[in-house]
Amino acid sequence: MASQTNFLLHAFVLLALATTAFSLSPKFYDKICPQALLAIKKIVQAAVHKERRMGASLLRLHFHDCFVNGCDGSLLLDSTSTFESEKNARGNLNSVRGFEVVDQIKVEVDRVCGRPVVSCADILAVAARDSVVVLGGPTWKVRLGRRDSTTAIRTLADSLLPSASMDLPALINNFKNQGLNQRDLVALSGGHTIGLSQCSIFRNRIYNATNIDPAFANERRATCPRTGGNTNLAPFDPTPARFDTAYFKNLVKQRGLLTSDQALFNGGSSDKLVKTYSLNPEAFWDDFAKSMIKMGNIKPLTGKQGQIRVNCRKGCDGSLLLDSTSTYETEKNARGNLNSVRGFEVVDQIKAKVDKLGGPTWKVRLGRRDSTTANRTLADSVLPSASMDLPALINNFKNQGLNKRDIVALSGDHTIAFSQRGIFRFGL
Repeated sequence: MASQTNFLLHAFVLLALATTAFSLSPKFYDKICPQALLAIKKIVQAAVHKERRMGASLLRLHFHDCFVNGCDGSLLLDSTSTFESEKNARGNLNSVRGFEVVDQIKVEVDRVCGRPVVSCADILAVAARDSVVVLGGPTWKVRLGRRDSTTAIRTLADSLLPSASMDLPALINNFKNQGLNQRDLVALSGGHTIGLSQCSIFRNRIYNATNIDPAFANERRATCPRTGGNTNLAPFDPTPARFDTAYFKNLVKQRGLLTSDQALFNGGSSDKLVKTYSLNPEAFWDDFAKSMIKMGNIKPLTGKQGQIRVNCRKGCDGSLLLDSTSTYETEKNARGNLNSVRGFEVVDQIKAKVDKLGGPTWKVRLGRRDSTTANRTLADSVLPSASMDLPALINNFKNQGLNKRDIVALSGDHTIAFSQRGIFRFGL
């Protein structure tokens, strides 16, 4: 009996551990959109060749996304009236960057796929891998199939992102909370072999630390004064545009830029691994790839969870309801909407009634957030036209993830209401 119980318990644990692994797959887009990964790769290559620092920026976006409630693209969301963006968290504000590149990738991927099927969370995971490869680092098979969150939690980002001032015990605990061990900590910290940091982040170390090479401290002080110059940049190691082991060699020489960097080689339990990586690039590359895969598996949204965003900065968002302002033109003025869409007063009445009653009384899947802007030109290009034939309609609906049955069923809403003469004249 005990043996059977142990077997069932063991099987249950294995099933629980395997859930994430089997819900994500490197082949997820092979049939849905086989062109997706190549499209991402081309834009990442162009962006990094244009600005070498961008590789580190894209890698960091994936890291900072995964550490806050899992790899769900929540870092990409702009603030709304209901939540504050994670971009405003202490570890991100005026620091994380590369959002424009992610936007470019999303537009191109949706174009080649014919519809929005690739999540923003997956774009971050693939872009991180491709950035490392462009800068001379290892490659790995990114597990795919993540879906995007519908919200962001700035306060959670404040509490979960590792700080540049952390010592080794704090770092170990921080990574442990994400299901990552000490080897993962050291390997992933090796991502600092590319990129730059701001003076305000490493100032305290170069002026007050005792475990720092004096010559290195003086070198960094030249561009990072005691006051001012907060955004002045300095490289983590001598080769910030090449993915190598110079970062670990620096740590052995007490030339780590951040307190959290040098904490990895400061007489503690991680010293041996740092030394190994400094002498053995293959060991570092192998562990870095494994740890990136492991980090990419942190609490992904899969199946019907979350959403696939059309815009990585927002989701299904009620943008059509917004009137024009001094900064954008309303989508009501788009060709498919102008002098045509109506019912806004009813929406206003419903909103007022729902707010008064506290909630709806019908089964509608809820959780959408309202946009902070509108895109009239996008509305011009994606709304179906009254003059479309069947192939055009099929393609138009396919771009929204809808099939032929959806077209016919949704077109059935024309069983009510009216149309204007200007729209159906040429059909007479």
